[in-house]
Amino acid sequence: MQNAPSGRHRLIYASVASALALISISVQANTQQFAQTPFYLQNKTDVSGQPKVKHNIMFLIDDSGSMLANAGGNYNVPNKDRKINIAKSALKQVLREYKDQFNWGLQTLHNNPRYLKWDEKKRQENNAIYAYTELPRPDDTKGKGDMKDSEGFTDGSVDRNWEYVSKKVDEMLAYQATPTTRRYYEVVKNFVIPNIKYRCQKSYVIVMSDGDANMSCSNQVPGEDPRLSPNTNFNYDRDYYYSNYYRRIESSANTLAYQYFGPSEAKAYEDKHKQGQYFSGNGLEGYFDLPIYDPRSNTPEGEKKFQCQYAEYAKDASGNWVLLGEKDGKRKVQGLGDPFVPYWDRNYGNEKRGMRFFSQTLAEKDIKTEKDGKDAAGKSWDGDPSDPKGVDYSKQLVQTFTVGFGEGISPVGKEYLEKGASRPDWYFNAAKPEKLLDAFKTIVDNIENDSKNTKFEGVSSTAPATTSMGVPDMAATVHLNTGSWSSQLRFYKLNPNGTPIDTTKFDQPSFKNRLTLVNDGSKTYFIDSVADNEASNADFGISDGSAKDDKLEWKNALLKWTGRAGSDEAIKADAEAKGYSQSYRIRPTDPNDASKDERNLGDILDGSVAAIGDKDKVKGRQEFLVAAANDGMVHIFRRNDTSSNPYDLKLSYIPAGMEREDDKGQATTLGKVLKDIARDGYGSSTPHRYMVNGGFVLRQTPDKQTFMFGAMGQGGRGAYALNIGAVADSDRSSWNTTVPLFETKKGSDNKLGYTIGSTQIGRVSIKRDTTPVNLKSDVRYAGFLASGYRTEDVNSTDNETALYVYDMTGKEAGTQDAGKNVSSAGNLLAKIPAPNGKGGLSTPTLVDTDFDGIVDIAYAGDRYGNMFRFDLSGETPSKWSAQMIFQGSGNQPITSAPAVSRRSKDKYVVIFGTGSEIYQNELNNTNGQINAVYGIYDDVSDKAVLANSSELEQQTRESDGEHIYVSDNKVGEGKKGWSLTLGPNERVTVKPTMILRTAVVTIRKYESKTIHTDSSSTDVCLPDSTSTQTTAKTIILGVNAENGGRLGLRDARISAKDRQFIKRENNGQIYYANGMTFDGVINFTYMNSSKADDSPVTADGDSGGTGTDKELNATPSVPNNKCFATKGDRSLLSNQLVSLEVQGRTCGLKRISWRELFF
Repeated sequence: MQNAPSGRHRLIYASVASALALISISVQANTQQFAQTPFYLQNKTDVSGQPKVKHNIMFLIDDSGSMLANAGGNYNVPNKDRKINIAKSALKQVLREYKDQFNWGLQTLHNNPRYLKWDEKKRQENNAIYAYTELPRPDDTKGKGDMKDSEGFTDGSVDRNWEYVSKKVDEMLAYQATPTTRRYYEVVKNFVIPNIKYRCQKSYVIVMSDGDANMSCSNQVPGEDPRLSPNTNFNYDRDYYYSNYYRRIESSANTLAYQYFGPSEAKAYEDKHKQGQYFSGNGLEGYFDLPIYDPRSNTPEGEKKFQCQYAEYAKDASGNWVLLGEKDGKRKVQGLGDPFVPYWDRNYGNEKRGMRFFSQTLAEKDIKTEKDGKDAAGKSWDGDPSDPKGVDYSKQLVQTFTVGFGEGISPVGKEYLEKGASRPDWYFNAAKPEKLLDAFKTIVDNIENDSKNTKFEGVSSTAPATTSMGVPDMAATVHLNTGSWSSQLRFYKLNPNGTPIDTTKFDQPSFKNRLTLVNDGSKTYFIDSVADNEASNADFGISDGSAKDDKLEWKNALLKWTGRAGSDEAIKADAEAKGYSQSYRIRPTDPNDASKDERNLGDILDGSVAAIGDKDKVKGRQEFLVAAANDGMVHIFRRNDTSSNPYDLKLSYIPAGMEREDDKGQATTLGKVLKDIARDGYGSSTPHRYMVNGGFVLRQTPDKQTFMFGAMGQGGRGAYALNIGAVADSDRSSWNTTVPLFETKKGSDNKLGYTIGSTQIGRVSIKRDTTPVNLKSDVRYAGFLASGYRTEDVNSTDNETALYVYDMTGKEAGTQDAGKNVSSAGNLLAKIPAPNGKGGLSTPTLVDTDFDGIVDIAYAGDRYGNMFRFDLSGETPSKWSAQMIFQGSGNQPITSAPAVSRRSKDKYVVIFGTGSEIYQNELNNTNGQINAVYGIYDDVSDKAVLANSSELEQQTRESDGEHIYVSDNKVGEGKKGWSLTLGPNERVTVKPTMILRTAVVTIRKYESKTIHTDSSSTDVCLPDSTSTQTTAKTIILGVNAENGGRLGLRDARISAKDRQFIKRENNGQIYYANGMTFDGVINFTYMNSSKADDSPVTADGDSGGTGTDKELNATPSVPNNKCFATKGDRSLLSNQLVSLEVQGRTCGLKRISWRELFF
């Protein structure tokens, strides 16, 4: 059985490492006021006023000669249209907007004003584009040109503020080539790294270029004094090289910076060949020349990339100049371009070369450590105990953004800039002039947000999903990354006792064969074959943007991005080129390391992961695995033959027509929210969205038909049903008709609220005119759906409190004509109102009272705190009814399914807890709500007897160190059950798990603390700040189902490694601690090695969860729920990869002590 927020009955397992980056946790401003993210992810630091430490932003601007052209590459244009002047305008606007909020730096590729001056006479006489005259000596007296390394970033003082940088911007001149790599290295080595002053100070470089990087090698005469050449070799791995920027010898391999970055691949090549002419003069010595590539020399491909080459140009059919060999190598050479070294000036594939050689290291490797001494505040570079909680000051990194400006950047130039950015989505394409300012502002906005939000790593609330029956050899886990709002399915091998073999080793599914279906509420289509007229931008809430004739953003961008059809980079570039309505985000991928892939699945928070189907005899895995995610899709995987990829994603299904509300409370659909998930800035400027966040149930019939029924959670008001067996039984091209079964009604007929929790599935009789039930005919597979919550106000009449029952397949499920078409899938068999129910109905539990395979009753609670019994034994569905068995008080919401413990024939204890974590204001329970666990006696052979809290036996609890003990009061005569009051802010939001007659209850407690920290006058890393920190604790508590009390030798109980649970009373009687407390949010899966099949029916008759049904049986045996049938390994596997042993009595004769005789 499963312990999960939705009350599902299937084993699910999840371990999570999440990185909460650039997100805001403000409440979603819709009528629901859902918590925007689960409570355990909510950590944020707000800085009051101006932080005392200012972060460093360096602009490295391309001032090469091509910047005198306009964005289209034309030089004969007005001055205002020249790229250099557009860049000046954009930079000055950014500086003017942010002023001295940051420390600014400005450097260029050449620092042209230091060496050149404009010659108007030359321009007039020769109509020269580059009308410059070389100065007799560098102009340092007037401070012309770039900011000097020795001066560092601005500090906000009168002469060193944003206005000073703005003046430097005005001085920029455009001339010469594009030595981007060497200049990036020089800027970070000489300016950025030396000016990191504080452990908490973040540093950023924004590189803007309009052309391909070049000039990492020389066009000088071999042996010539390098000071006489405007372009020289970038000898990074030598002790020194001649810098054209500084016009002096620069140290390299003998510097601390070189020790930090390490040697490049070029070093081994240079050490091997010793190429170049020896130069000595004025005390200088070294090899300054690189060999020029000669195609006649048959240079090995691996060495060619280290040699100096010339870009060759030709004109294409449109008259545009293109690089030969990079676009069309067949045309005749018509021009030679600038020299370049492929290793330093190009970045093909995923090699760490070019600018990326430096920028990737800066983004990942700590620059300063404790051995480097103290920061300017006198504290360790690795952090200080007084640093704000939840903030990591132990690493000093430099992050890089890149901007490609204009239309003249070749594909290789674009790739160079993309790979040079610290993250894929930190490259910006500003092909048009107006896009440059947008790019700069977006980058600085990101930097501003990055400096405010706190990164968080924690464990998700999804519980373990095993891939076979009993104690399996593998469990599927969910690894969550909230930086990109993505998930990974990870498969860990398990020992025979259910413990993980090695938590550092895991496998993942394959994703190369996925197809994606969209159901818009009226039709279902494949995203890769949909016709242009089958949908429109309006169907997905997309405005037309600046695209005049292209109205296919929904198809060419959004659905491709959602279905991972093509690379994110290509989709983003295409959308920008076509002027679509938004910029599409790039999800990080790493083809060399699958553990870093953040693109394949969206975040899985409360959605399910479960397996179903026959177990493969060789691989030991069930046939199907299904996951529901907040990328808006249900993902169906099928068993794979390879051990490295246990499952292969076959189909993703998007219920795009599901109804919901937007941030303003206006009606919309899931399809219209998809664009938010794809937008740049998702998780920061665009808040997190719930999509398919509800639970589901998988069911396989005795004749191996496999289907599912899933709820939408906070993602929508409805449910969907899929024939997942069709993925194996039908041709891929027909899945759009064979896989979808039905979705719940839309429009005015839709009275459902948000279907938070899970569905259930069971067989029902729709014609009970005999006793016992006729099992031959009039039996249907039914899907059970609680009405959910329409609005947060529990007393609102907008909340319908009812149980919906649907015909799942439209086929006969009786023994006589099983599989015969008799109705329609999705036909509503019954809607059963809960009498006097309030607030909306929560997840039901189905019970087969006589184990014949037909569901007889169901139990479900509402948000007012009432519990109901739904009677399904009426002659027809129209006579099915509900009765209240427990009357709530209005301030103890029931939001999870109850468990049932079978006392004897027709007699049950209905066990449930109260509490909620759905709405943001429930985090701290400010209304004084005190929750409880209840056990209500119910005799289903008779009319329900209504109980309230005053009519129950009260148990109490006490703590003894890490152990929790519950009293053992016997339920007095006339009492209608028992109750256990919880502590302040404690709640039960997951279905209890029954193990024998022990109810294992999961109790959560959240504490949200707001801590105000006053700034320090001596330490700028301690600004005025308000930190909101949410911590969670989980109590795993086992209680005797009969009275809610302590556990003895005859009860199932849990234990953990290095924890003892036996306590002796003074009279020598042995009893066990009921539970223990864990840090974090804990969910678990119960695994039992003696469970030989995949039946969804428990020993108590609970039968609505995931599993494979047995044949209907008029004379079934009744299972024993008092003891384990055989010895075996039993455990609770938690989402923190902790295995808790389950112990209990085994049936049968055995040698016993005299103390056991009377238990």
